[in-house]
Amino acid sequence: MKPLAIAWKDLVTRFRDRGALALLFVTPFALTLTISFAFGGSGGGGLADIPVAIVNQDAGEFGAYLVETFASDELADLVSPLVVSDTVAARTAVDADEAAAVVIIPTDFSASLMAAGQGTETSVIEIYANPTRPVSVGVVREIVAEFLDRLTSA
Repeated sequence: MKPLAIAWKDLVTRFRDRGALALLFVTPFALTLTISFAFGGSGGGGLADIPVAIVNQDAGEFGAYLVETFASDELADLVSPLVVSDTVAARTAVDADEAAAVVIIPTDFSASLMAAGQGTETSVIEIYANPTRPVSVGVVREIVAEFLDRLTSA
């Protein structure tokens, strides 16, 4: 019974101290605001308009589908795709930190998908990544991986 009496006395004393009470509620709020301004900005989640260069060398339909995926309304707030034809210029843009990644669709991409399962090798989509933007590059890789998963399951 004595420990409860001591705890009650301490609780009453703490709530009578207005400075300590204010500090009890203001400190977590101030800490949350500080972390929000440091890492999150004013809202929105932090990731938006990731610059991605896309080089579509494929003459078939599946390369165009991947380009359409990056340009879709669902990804409009997340990525900012730019379709280019010069692979070297696109890689230079990544090296100059003007783009997070370059997605290079090979010339035989659609043909290799159509021939898949017939003993032929499938072509590989190359992602040339900016090492200073690991989160953005991860998002681009996941978009490509999800596209390929949907293609292969269809």
